[in-house]
Amino acid sequence: MKNTAVVLLCLVIAATANAQPKGVIRGTVTSEGVPVAGAPIQAVSGKGPTPFRTLSSATGEYSLAGLPAGAYLVTIRMPGFQYLPFTQDGVAVAAGKTRPLDISLLVGNLGTLGDDPFTYLAEIRTASKDLGGPVPRTADGHPDLSGVWNGNDDLYPEDPALLPWAAEVFQKRLVVLNEDEVVGYRQVFLDGRPHPMDLEPTWQGHSIGRWDGDTLVVDATGFNAKSALGLFPHTEQLRVTERYHRRDYGHMDVQVIADDPGTLTKPWTLNMVWDLTPDQDLHEYVCTESTLNMHLEWRKAAGY
Repeated sequence: MKNTAVVLLCLVIAATANAQPKGVIRGTVTSEGVPVAGAPIQAVSGKGPTPFRTLSSATGEYSLAGLPAGAYLVTIRMPGFQYLPFTQDGVAVAAGKTRPLDISLLVGNLGTLGDDPFTYLAEIRTASKDLGGPVPRTADGHPDLSGVWNGNDDLYPEDPALLPWAAEVFQKRLVVLNEDEVVGYRQVFLDGRPHPMDLEPTWQGHSIGRWDGDTLVVDATGFNAKSALGLFPHTEQLRVTERYHRRDYGHMDVQVIADDPGTLTKPWTLNMVWDLTPDQDLHEYVCTESTLNMHLEWRKAAGY
């Protein structure tokens, strides 16, 4: 009888909590006074693990509704703006009330000539959003994954669960050398071979792939510990599982799971949607000529 009473009391408390009116966080996302469309806004409360998410409209407006009363951490991580994400902690939401929160994203390229990744990516996303239609297939019946794809980031990336030593290394790392425009390739073997038993650790590891229905699953291991997992350290125990699923003609769902028991307390998962760029092609890469052309454009702009 006592157990029944406890259960009933818990149900009453839960029903009372659910009956409370929900709050709203509402505002506009801009950058230098211009509305930002498609910004991924996320609000997380310490009272529950489930995040509340939405995308800003074409006019930059957004609304996060159905929020239980409490304090929230609001974040936006979006390519093309300042590298560090927008974060505002302690955003108080009252029951049945609307909490206004306008967000201004800082420009990340500092006005560098010819470097506007947000505009470039936005143009690709706009062009590819209507690229529906059936998935093309190869002669053996598998989805054809070829093409030039815009590798979008995870809209709502989770932070990796780092072991104490890795978290300390990340906090103390003051300089990150990012070497862009490095031309290279990676092989994924699809002939059924296993990973070599005497695998020598390398920068890109050893990758083998298999088809799981219409999804290409790639298993990569054999990494050395000299590179970084994003901005985070890793050990030679790192193993990465990638899943590529072409959902329609112009879009591919990509999931990457990194598992490293020497660095992480649990696997780290990223989910992305890549956009096809059918009007793009791969060209010869010549760094010197590219730099020369940019300098010529600067000279023209300067009137030389």
